[in-house]
Amino acid sequence: MKKARGQVILEFTFCMVVIMFMIYGLTKVFLWSGADLAERRKAHDKSLTQSTGNPESQIHPYFHKHEKLNAIWK
Repeated sequence: MKKARGQVILEFTFCMVVIMFMIYGLTKVFLWSGADLAERRKAHDKSLTQSTGNPESQIHPYFHKHEKLNAIWK
């Protein structure tokens, strides 16, 4: 009986560690995607407000240059 109980505790601990890693990874993905969207919005606002009087510069589809995501370390 004690052997089965010990196995349950080990399986639960292993599953909780895996779930914690998954939650950590999910929060990192949301932070990176939110930062990218915020940078795009700032670049779009800048292209609309600081145009040189040329209306074509306001509708330019490539107003934002993507930066590399540093997903591991800096």
